[in-house]
Amino acid sequence: MIRISKVVGRYFEAWIALDSWDSFHPLDLQRFYRFVKAVARYNRKPLPPGDVRALIKARWNKQRSPDALHHAADRYAEIYETLLEYEKTRGFPDPLIERTSIVKFHGQLLSSQQTSNAHIERIMSDVWGKDWQKKLTAAWFPEVGK
Repeated sequence: MIRISKVVGRYFEAWIALDSWDSFHPLDLQRFYRFVKAVARYNRKPLPPGDVRALIKARWNKQRSPDALHHAADRYAEIYETLLEYEKTRGFPDPLIERTSIVKFHGQLLSSQQTSNAHIERIMSDVWGKDWQKKLTAAWFPEVGK
């Protein structure tokens, strides 16, 4: 028996309950994506793709031909797995790319094991200007800059 939370179950049903669930229509896909997002957000441990495949097959057993159902369940389980990997992507947002916060940018540089103090100094100067240390201090302690 595959156990999913009530809220994830409702997202699953909102997608799978419609006859068009496997049509790849944009609205059906949107409901499927919401289900995947609910799994990623509300389950401590995401369902394995095999469980998603089994849930699909159990829900539509005897309502689709076995071959068509098997094919659709496999396709959606594959897409589910890809979307979960996407949801688990680490390091986003990346302060070194976005450059919206000097504090986060500096922290990211410091946490990188491949940087020396000279490298950090050069990168900070290139991105934030020669007075980057003053800017960093002002960002950490706004009352000092007043």
